[in-house]
Amino acid sequence: MKYRNCIQIIWHSVWLGTLVNAFLTQNEVCHLVPQEINRCLTYGGRYIFMTHILQLASKLCYAGFILSRFNIIKYESVSKFWSRLVLPLTATVCLMYYILYTINPDLVRNPQAVQFIPAKLEFILHLAILPAAVLESIVGDHQIKVGETMKMMSLFMVSYSLWSLFCFFQSGLWPYSVINKVGVVPSVVIFVPFCLLLSLIGTMTVKKIQTLPIFSHTLNNNIRLTVSASNKKSS
Repeated sequence: MKYRNCIQIIWHSVWLGTLVNAFLTQNEVCHLVPQEINRCLTYGGRYIFMTHILQLASKLCYAGFILSRFNIIKYESVSKFWSRLVLPLTATVCLMYYILYTINPDLVRNPQAVQFIPAKLEFILHLAILPAAVLESIVGDHQIKVGETMKMMSLFMVSYSLWSLFCFFQSGLWPYSVINKVGVVPSVVIFVPFCLLLSLIGTMTVKKIQTLPIFSHTLNNNIRLTVSASNKKSS
């Protein structure tokens, strides 16, 4: 178990460092993009996009994993946050981005701003996040409960829809150009259920990978030890 704990610490530190580096790169990009097409300067900034909300949630989550090693925060609480929000949102962001990108790249990014975005940043923001989530499900000690995950994701989608609407009233801009093309009501009717479907598919797939015989034995043993240690502390 000490060997596994070392792997977890190394992995959490490496991925948190990767996310922080991506954040710093995003800051540099925001200074390069011309003001007239720079969404960082509009109301809500970069956090009108699910991609960047996910980045923020992921940094908080992985910082929490590291802090839990020093008993500053409970690992179980951070694990729930990861499995119930970060994991399904990761699946949604990655799958939705590449589905829309396949249809028309302009639906998910401003063609005028593409030249300012490094390929490495694009890779981390939209693709690397999914294999990272799969790796976390294997390396970490998580109990993925699909029902609880979908409840949290549904709450997030409602909150995000209201946030997008509020930002639109403030700036007159929607987060994604596809909303302008198909209209607000059709976007909500199609977009929200489809995002929930993608999060469900992603969560169930990761859970299936996590429970493969090659991973499940070690995972179950480690969860039992984690629960046992937690019970001893509470007593």
